[in-house]
Amino acid sequence: MLPTFFQLGYSHLMNWEAWDHQLFLLTIALAYAPVLWRKWLVLATVFAVGHTSAIALMAAGVLPAGMTWVEPAIAASIVALALVDLAFLQVDPYDLRFGKVKYAATLLLIVGFGFVHGLGFGSAFVSILGEGQGAGDLAQMLVAFTLGVEAAQLLILLGLWVVTYALFEMLQLRPLLLRKGFLLVVIAAGVRMLLLS
Repeated sequence: MLPTFFQLGYSHLMNWEAWDHQLFLLTIALAYAPVLWRKWLVLATVFAVGHTSAIALMAAGVLPAGMTWVEPAIAASIVALALVDLAFLQVDPYDLRFGKVKYAATLLLIVGFGFVHGLGFGSAFVSILGEGQGAGDLAQMLVAFTLGVEAAQLLILLGLWVVTYALFEMLQLRPLLLRKGFLLVVIAAGVRMLLLS
């Protein structure tokens, strides 16, 4: 049973329909230069914690399934984080005090947005669970699911790291301008998703 939930978490991110989560990971990657990849990992993990928390609350019956505002909120979260990243890119990167504020603010936003994204998948997760799951079984399933999500996130971030390191560090192709350009593409995709939801 647990490998099934690991696979569920992994495939939740690695299929073509998960591009909202993939866009969110791209936005995390664009928040910091590839040499700061450890921050990427922390932010992605915080996102997974928020994501799993929402699913856990739905599975426990604390939150209702099928909330209609969730899909537009997911799209809005992508746009919001990309806009925040753009704003942060305008500030002097060598200002250490601001760097700490930026990181703390980004962490808070991402855990909240992860929660919203978890609400989007929570209904599907609850329908897979079925009836009569004990708290211990549910906790194990959620852990297996989250580990699957984390494994997929690590693979996606590794791919993003290779591309961004090549573009920004090795080729030095105007990294700040390119990061802003990619964030504008993310914003456009998020707005389109918002309009279609």
